[in-house]
Amino acid sequence: LFNGLDMYAKAWLQFLFPAYILLLVALMISISNYPSWASKMLGTNPVAILATLILLSFNNLSEVVIHVLSYSRLEYLSGEVKSTVWWYDGNITYLEGRHIPLFIFAVLVSVLFIIPYTLLLLLGHWLQAKSDLVVFSWIRNPKWKYFLDNYHAPYKKNHRYWPGLLLVARLVLMLISALNPVNDPAVNLMAMALLIALLLMWMVVSGGIYKNRHLDTLEASFFLNLLLVAVVTFYNISKYGRESIALQQAVGYSSVSLFLLTFVAIVLKHLMQGTRFEKKVSQSLKYLLHWSSRRENSFNENYVNGSEQRTYGTTVVTLGESDALLSTFTHR
Repeated sequence: LFNGLDMYAKAWLQFLFPAYILLLVALMISISNYPSWASKMLGTNPVAILATLILLSFNNLSEVVIHVLSYSRLEYLSGEVKSTVWWYDGNITYLEGRHIPLFIFAVLVSVLFIIPYTLLLLLGHWLQAKSDLVVFSWIRNPKWKYFLDNYHAPYKKNHRYWPGLLLVARLVLMLISALNPVNDPAVNLMAMALLIALLLMWMVVSGGIYKNRHLDTLEASFFLNLLLVAVVTFYNISKYGRESIALQQAVGYSSVSLFLLTFVAIVLKHLMQGTRFEKKVSQSLKYLLHWSSRRENSFNENYVNGSEQRTYGTTVVTLGESDALLSTFTHR
């Protein structure tokens, strides 16, 4: 009988979900090669969808692999090691029984996907520059170039390693968390703060990573947000212990709120560009300014014409009065 999902079954399901996404993407790419109504629905750039979904699947797969490869040692009070078990289920002996197929599959995912994908994003721009060598001639294939361009497009020519570097930083943080023997959050927070500070310093020293300066500002704001959370939480835990959660909750709520506001602003910006709302607003403002300027010029012309008429009328009356006075004086 099935008594519910345990950690072993959940691990297999976590592998299954990214595989399901990648299978859908492969199906989409296959359909897009044939001229049909289905390929038209996928749009003109299915490779960009593939690149995005692979990146999203990478995060999930790397986390599951590290979970599967983690272990713990059970010891007697005397210090003698009793056995080595899987970290997430002490009832499963590490590298024995049913843990063996899970371990082998995790290693295969690491060797066939996680490591090559990370190295490709980190060194892809350098491999393209060295594609005249026989060893790297495979990357001259236009399909590889088209695939990498989806990651390299926003960055400056000398900084196309940035997405791969971020993946390496993520893997380092996950490994530090997995190798933390007592699961001390202060160690994880210190590593996170140090790594983010190094990335921020690299962005400043290099003079910007992105072609668009606004993207540099946006990414720096995300890094500063994470850095603030890590530093404040580390200080709170070091001074007041884990039991003091009021400050941590306040910092967490503030950080998430700031992130959500930024996310909503980004979505609205893209919606405005996609629907040409921004262009329509700009045209409406130009029309209003033009109409206001024409109305002001018309008002000024009417005012000048009216002033001339009033001045001319006053002059006539004055001359008439002068002639009348002169005639009266002469008659006398």
